[in-house]
Amino acid sequence: SKHWWLRLASWLTKFSWRACRGGDQSQFITRELFDEIGGFDESYIIYEDNILINELYARNSFVVIQQPIQSSARMYEMYGVWYVQYHFWAIYVKKWFGASAEELLAYYCKHLKKPVA
Repeated sequence: SKHWWLRLASWLTKFSWRACRGGDQSQFITRELFDEIGGFDESYIIYEDNILINELYARNSFVVIQQPIQSSARMYEMYGVWYVQYHFWAIYVKKWFGASAEELLAYYCKHLKKPVA
């Protein structure tokens, strides 16, 4: 995307700051570490990658690989950058305040799921 916010967010992922982590980023993890962590929390349809990332940080096992990748900006293009960013932050805050997997999914589906045509 050419949007300045997405380009900035992309650039910030080069740093190993937890604030720069989020869904839809490429992750590589060894099977051994994945199993040690307990894998993905399958009760989460969304946010499971953030929970995994938190486990990696807790073990000091998170490293940023400095090779570029490209991920899709479709959701941002469909809904708009600020709309999507607002709702992703809302999901993050809801989880921080203790929202359940079901509550996060309901919020996501209400605000960010593409309507079926």
